[in-house]
Amino acid sequence: MPPSKSPAQALLEKADKKANSSTGWFSSSSTKFEEAGDLYQQAANSFKLEKLFREAGMHFPRRLSAEKNATRQMMPLMLDTVYVRARLNHE
Repeated sequence: MPPSKSPAQALLEKADKKANSSTGWFSSSSTKFEEAGDLYQQAANSFKLEKLFREAGMHFPRRLSAEKNATRQMMPLMLDTVYVRARLNHE
């Protein structure tokens, strides 16, 4: 039996699907990237809760990338990324 996925890994898969999906008739590409960015954020936070800071640090930039495509404000997202990376350097 294959090992079960952690909640963070399941969120990452959903985020990847959302980011790589095509837009429908009534949805915009920015909405797609916003939703993918939110899922990447949830996944990164789940990794932080599991004390897997390296994995969290790898996925905050993915959120930044998705959010850049959605044109949201970037500063809070950049601060999250810097915080996790700083935590990695202290381990």
